[in-house]
Amino acid sequence: MRRQSLQQARAGAEAQIGARLSAEQERALDVVTGEGGVSVLVGQAGTGKGVVISAAREAWEADGHRVIGTAVAGATAKRLGADTGMCETMTTDALLGRVQSGRLGLDERSVVVMDEAGMADTRRLAGLTRATSESGSKLVLVGDQDQLSPIGAGGLFDSVRSRVPSAELTEVHRARDQWERDAWAQVRAGDAAPALAAYRARDRLHISGTREEAGGRMVDDWDRARRDIGERGCVMIGDASNAELDRLNALAQDRRLQAGELGAARAELPGRPYGLHADDEVLLTGAFYEPGRERVENGTRAHVTQARGRKVILRTEEPQPREVRVDTRRFSELRLAYAQHVYKAQGATVDRALVLTGGWQTDRESAYVAVTRARQRTDLYVSREDLGEDGMDDGAIQRLSERIVVSRAQQASITQAEAPRHASIGRGEEPAHASVTEGQGHWQGALRQIERSEERVEESIEQVPGGSPGVRRESVVGRILRERKELEAQRAIERGRGRD
Repeated sequence: MRRQSLQQARAGAEAQIGARLSAEQERALDVVTGEGGVSVLVGQAGTGKGVVISAAREAWEADGHRVIGTAVAGATAKRLGADTGMCETMTTDALLGRVQSGRLGLDERSVVVMDEAGMADTRRLAGLTRATSESGSKLVLVGDQDQLSPIGAGGLFDSVRSRVPSAELTEVHRARDQWERDAWAQVRAGDAAPALAAYRARDRLHISGTREEAGGRMVDDWDRARRDIGERGCVMIGDASNAELDRLNALAQDRRLQAGELGAARAELPGRPYGLHADDEVLLTGAFYEPGRERVENGTRAHVTQARGRKVILRTEEPQPREVRVDTRRFSELRLAYAQHVYKAQGATVDRALVLTGGWQTDRESAYVAVTRARQRTDLYVSREDLGEDGMDDGAIQRLSERIVVSRAQQASITQAEAPRHASIGRGEEPAHASVTEGQGHWQGALRQIERSEERVEESIEQVPGGSPGVRRESVVGRILRERKELEAQRAIERGRGRD
């Protein structure tokens, strides 16, 4: 990387934000553009990782590199492009498919940036490291191991992070108030009690008798808040079932209907307890294909401009908005967007967030994502029904704190197996489904779970000759595999001695 390119990129970033880059942002920029075929940027929620990646993209392109952005979710990949100025973004599945078919060529002048890499399952992340390694490309993984884990087996992001050049952004810029920045850090660290006390002291923690009552109260508050800042600046977030989201969205839509804000005509939406009206806000829950046009990605928001019968016309909220015509008999993967699941909300930024939480499914990672979406204000809604406290608010808050302490972050099986078997006991941590379980042969099942993915990428982050970005680097996944084999041999010895 030429010094001039980096200086110009840094100046451009500072002009964009109207301030100097912080010391940790400057260091992060140096790390991701520096030597090493793989580098990692850990961006805590609201710390401005987009500014760093935008500056890095400008520096790479000034040096003649091709920069490709990717993410597991298509909407996330498009948002990465919009936030950083990347002209070429796609889902990770699409990237790997194009590389494999020869439609996309990577070489030593290519840089691949993966956003929300902490949500990438082992198969995708392993495939991406292999593809970039074999081509001599540079790979930059951007994510946060303390936010939501992938749906499938995961944890490889954190293993890679500990073995390659890495930088972390910790200074929160999104939250307006310092007390809330502190509360975010406390939730992230599993120290939920002082964070909840801070929200309660400012009347932002609301306790109802039942979860249904808590949800109704949240919708009432959302209805008042949106009149000041609009639907797009205000979102309700849930961490439970899709059925609950449907009920919340139906209530929110009813408020808008009563206010005369939606069209009278109604389009049927199979599988939902509501239809769609003109001026509704919706979220696509599947990719929409229209002949001759680029697909609309799963997770894209849209505004309903017309609705009648089985037909709706949507105006998408993409970097380049467009109108699409949908027949809900053929494509029904639409949901009202007033209330969203926390998994859909990760990566989003709004002015106001209202969070329904506290059930059995609540944990540290989902709570951290939920409370860190808003610039101006976040309110939490819980119930004594969920928390097992009848009329005891102090007890309910204590139970909520205990649930938020619990971490269900996934770990790569080899990483979990290396740790002392009971190291997590007493820290409120529970084993994720991708980690080692208790009992005889506990380590064997976990190792087998990622056997196929890891074996496919043995030596995937290998030594590559040449200069930046395809400089010499150590075999990260290869070393993980060697450690796994060493562990297996050691466990076999222990089993033979009757200690397992």
